[in-house]
Amino acid sequence: MVRLIRHGESEGNIGLPSSGGTTPLTARGHEQARRVAGAFDVAPSLIVVSPLRRAQQTAQPTIERFPGVRREQWAVQEFRFLPGFADDVVTTESLAPHLAAYWERADPFERHPGKESFFDLLDRAEALLDDLAAQPDGLIAVFSHGTFLRAVLYVVLGKHERSSAGMSAFHAYHEANPIDNGVIVELGYPGPNIVRVDNSHLDG
Repeated sequence: MVRLIRHGESEGNIGLPSSGGTTPLTARGHEQARRVAGAFDVAPSLIVVSPLRRAQQTAQPTIERFPGVRREQWAVQEFRFLPGFADDVVTTESLAPHLAAYWERADPFERHPGKESFFDLLDRAEALLDDLAAQPDGLIAVFSHGTFLRAVLYVVLGKHERSSAGMSAFHAYHEANPIDNGVIVELGYPGPNIVRVDNSHLDG
């Protein structure tokens, strides 16, 4: 079993100025992280964490709850595709027109220096699923990000056509199927298959 976990609420998620991989969690995000840790009824056999700060902060309560569990940093970071200006201090509002234009162009080969193309995103999603399938039996927790996790689920669903039309179809899927902060998506193996999307630990 695999649990894919989106990081808790970050400052960028609520529209505050933020900068790339250094964006921290809000107070609410830290509470969501604690609730994620409390949602484990058994210890995971492996904790996988994105290199970005908000995912690492989300994983920390789970790491502290299970200090003897092996943990590794994998390439499960968020999809980063806009030009270099997006690494400066920006807001969701300031990025919105650039995001809209990117998806409107629907060029799966578009890649800016130091960034990924849409095909690169699919490659990482497929690589994660392959790496997870190669792990010994047990419960694996993966702390990651919204767009990347939706790409993983899109691959699981078998809809990942590698074309401009496929990129537009993914964007439509992405917009119609949000994964909220702190949500856990369970995958079952062999397969993989989507078992459930769980936000019950965030109630109350």
